[in-house]
Amino acid sequence: MKDIKTLVIDDYVAFYKYFIEYLEFFNFNVTHAEDYIDALDRINTSNYDLIFLDVGIATAGNRPYLLTDKIREMKPNTLLIGMSAFTMRESEKHFDELLNKLRLTDTLFEILLKYGFEI
Repeated sequence: MKDIKTLVIDDYVAFYKYFIEYLEFFNFNVTHAEDYIDALDRINTSNYDLIFLDVGIATAGNRPYLLTDKIREMKPNTLLIGMSAFTMRESEKHFDELLNKLRLTDTLFEILLKYGFEI
């Protein structure tokens, strides 16, 4: 797999540590942001091939759509993947794709292949 510059925005330590380790195993170049402010700062100062955003991120007041709107405004061509352990129909229109955290390994690479990432 080629080096894919990736931002993971998640505030649940157990999950994001596992997820980052998983991505790095496949040679993703991963940066982590734990909250809204940190995410915007990192997006302002760097370009990413893809961004994973926890749909229910607590530090965005449980309204990640504020952050998705900002990301879309700042980086309209970056693939934005929402992550959640639950299906959230209202989230579908805010993300390019939704990734179920409970079925992560089943769907992650299908999504990446769909958007032309080389694995």
